Amino acid sequence: MLPNDFDRLVKQTFGPVLEPRGFTSSKSKRSTFWRQSEDIYHFIIADRRLRGESFDIMVFASSPKIDPDFFSRFPDGVGAPSDTYCRLNAKSGVGPNASRFPCSTASAFLAGANAAVLTALSNVAVPYLDAISSMEELVATIRHPTLRQRGEALLGGGNT
Repeated sequence: MLPNDFDRLVKQTFGPVLEPRGFTSSKSKRSTFWRQSEDIYHFIIADRRLRGESFDIMVFASSPKIDPDFFSRFPDGVGAPSDTYCRLNAKSGVGPNASRFPCSTASAFLAGANAAVLTALSNVAVPYLDAISSMEELVATIRHPTLRQRGEALLGGGNT
């Protein structure tokens, strides 16, 4: 499947699950869903693997208060402050070990989405992000050293 076809199919398939929960893919040229609550932004991004046979899903929160390049890269290029601990695993949650879902064809994508992805988005990804609603909760997820330092400084507990 070509990258543009993949992005279009992700938006069509994930949208009905994520949009009622406040997410949008507006402003995205790829397959990035995001929502904002004050200074905290939540992201769910379908990340097509290089050969295009599978994809995984990045789930993370970020904020322009900790990332000075946030708006220049928004929404598709915002980095995950949680580093590699942002991958959705359909069985174990959000962390470093991603589930891989098929996407070599549209039918393979839809079969994988219906079998596991949509349930994992509803039952794992969205609740994970719902629990990150303050700067304190966001900082607790940050693994990137510079961004963590900025976050701790905002909270009054670190040096810049």
